[in-house]
Amino acid sequence: MKKQILFSLFISFSLGVFLQDLNGFSWQQLNLIATLGVISLGLIWLKVDWLVRGRIWLLNIFFLCFGVFTHYLNSEKSVLPSVSKKEELVFKIEQKLNSTAKNKRYEITAFHQNQPFKAVLSAPKDLEELDYKHYYQSQLSLYPLESSKNNYQFDYAKYQARKAVYYKAYAKDLHKAPKSELTFSEKMKQWRLELLSNIDKNEKLSQQTRAFLKGIVLADRTEVDAETNTNFRRSGLTHVLAISGSHIAIIFGVIYMLLSLTVPAKFRTGVILFSLVLIWVFAWFIGWGSSVVRSCIMLTVYFGFVLLQRKPQVLDALALAGLGILMVDTQELFSVGFQLSFSAVLGIYWFNKPIIRLFPNPRNKIQKLLLYTFTMSTAAQLGTMPIVIYYFHQYSAWSILANLVVLPLMEFVIILSFLMTIVFGLGVYWSWLSFAYDWLIKALLWLIGFFGKIELGYFQDIPLSVWEMGVLAVRLYFLREILVRFRWRGFMKLMFSVLLFFGIKMGLDVRAYHDKEARWHNHYHTKVFSVLDKGKVYFWVSDKDNLEVLESYLIKPYVISKRAESYKVKMMSEEINEVIFNGKRYPSQ
Repeated sequence: MKKQILFSLFISFSLGVFLQDLNGFSWQQLNLIATLGVISLGLIWLKVDWLVRGRIWLLNIFFLCFGVFTHYLNSEKSVLPSVSKKEELVFKIEQKLNSTAKNKRYEITAFHQNQPFKAVLSAPKDLEELDYKHYYQSQLSLYPLESSKNNYQFDYAKYQARKAVYYKAYAKDLHKAPKSELTFSEKMKQWRLELLSNIDKNEKLSQQTRAFLKGIVLADRTEVDAETNTNFRRSGLTHVLAISGSHIAIIFGVIYMLLSLTVPAKFRTGVILFSLVLIWVFAWFIGWGSSVVRSCIMLTVYFGFVLLQRKPQVLDALALAGLGILMVDTQELFSVGFQLSFSAVLGIYWFNKPIIRLFPNPRNKIQKLLLYTFTMSTAAQLGTMPIVIYYFHQYSAWSILANLVVLPLMEFVIILSFLMTIVFGLGVYWSWLSFAYDWLIKALLWLIGFFGKIELGYFQDIPLSVWEMGVLAVRLYFLREILVRFRWRGFMKLMFSVLLFFGIKMGLDVRAYHDKEARWHNHYHTKVFSVLDKGKVYFWVSDKDNLEVLESYLIKPYVISKRAESYKVKMMSEEINEVIFNGKRYPSQ
């Protein structure tokens, strides 16, 4: 802890946020916690021997209390207006969301009697694209976002509530009026929207290529089709499509290189500082994603150390990034993107050097590139493995090989895509350039699809509890000791964590095998009845046309939550409202 003070403070602050979210302390309890924090901070300044030795612990207690109080302030629910199911309202858009088969979706701020509130708006695809230059008026059908009645399903209402969004809205038509003045943030969003529109105007690019270009440079994945998303996910390459730390580092390198070619070497410090300013402007331009902000802060801290002629510290930079993000919005701690981004960096920090030492020194630049690509992707995969399996219940044994093949190509693809975005944004659509870029991206997507379609070594529907995830993380922590230097003591620690993991897993599996349950499930207007017995689940579904959606959002989540070995789906009439099973009546809800 003494060596990594900043990182320990980040962990303490995060723990405070988590405790407040878990327990929801009352105002009286918060007063006691705040008093404890103030006392611990005051004791730091006392020059008593035993207090001096415990200053780091006192500082961590203060940050834990600070995290609790900060999350309480960020979690206060604003007073919502009383709206009817149909309201003629004025609204503006905040951001575009992923489209569905029938509708475009936006996050909006609507105004009811001058009181603003946020909602998720769905509008028909044949309506014009909404922008940031206008206010819109429409008769909106408004419904409160409700948590799922099934505790095993993703709680979309809770997810949106963390962003202060409590309503869903539907609009059939729109009227618009120009805004008298745009804020700087709205101007940035509008410029980004116009740039996205210019890319869409290039009809020489296929729809897949346009969607890929918008996603990899401008962080707009709203038009990426389901098959492409599935291929990236199954191959373990989702981070390639999302704007991540590697993207920011490469784009920073391009900016720095271009500035270095035009500015004399004696102004190197100025070039670094101006490059950092531009990369922060770029982060603002594409929307302040967690991984983007984390990368920008870490780059800034890293080059701050370089300019001050001090050795850069990865964990210090990571801790400053985490504290900076969470102090602005503590809800980010519960974002999967935030957790994956930080765990990937921790994985690289913890495993990269030990894995490199397992291989002979590279003899040339190509070997060095391949080795570092392999070790960094392996380290990042190990770091994110517990979180990936916990949230997505899948893992691909081919992901490391896929990363080894694809990542060396991605540096060139990201640089080229960044330059193509500038060219297309200026309205330049040369046929030969568009054809070459389209061919390259199609080839890349084919390669990713090849890895994504390999069934051997792809594991899905993996049940993993919080306890199993924690023990798996501990097991990975002990693995490093073996990689650095094999010792029996380290080996025994690793084996103990392995046995503990499988002990917990077997206990949960045995208990789940003996569970018996018969119940109704509701997914919107579709009724589903299920029977769980000896690790098998039988479903009776009333909507055959909606079966694929039901499997994704209801059936598989239930099977995973019950740790069932298999399931079968059968059809039933929509008119059935009651089932008698083992002499017991089950009326539909």
